[in-house]
Amino acid sequence: YCFTKAAENNNEIALISLGEIYQDNYQIREAFSAFKRAAFNFNNAEAWFNLGELYFKKSLSFSDDVAIILLEEALDCYYMAANKKYADAAWKIYSIFSESSMSNTILANYWFDIALALESRDAY
Repeated sequence: YCFTKAAENNNEIALISLGEIYQDNYQIREAFSAFKRAAFNFNNAEAWFNLGELYFKKSLSFSDDVAIILLEEALDCYYMAANKKYADAAWKIYSIFSESSMSNTILANYWFDIALALESRDAY
């Protein structure tokens, strides 16, 4: 209840926490809304990353053009987070360019180096 009230008052931390609670409880639409508000209203790197994660996970449900569109949306969110030095976002971008239908070795190597420089725990 407290997170809901704080989120209603547009509290950045509460929005992210509420989004995580919704995500943990498989309330994806509500999680999407909370992360989107935190990302757009506060340009919060963690919110951008979590929003990207929702798009990425949804893309796994498709194997056609819809999957590509969702991956592109995920990449846009990850780019926003990575531009704010969010290391895990750089690693996810690397992963998409190295392991998905959007495979691109040059971009994968570029983003691997960025993830390494940002000290992403997955890069080691």
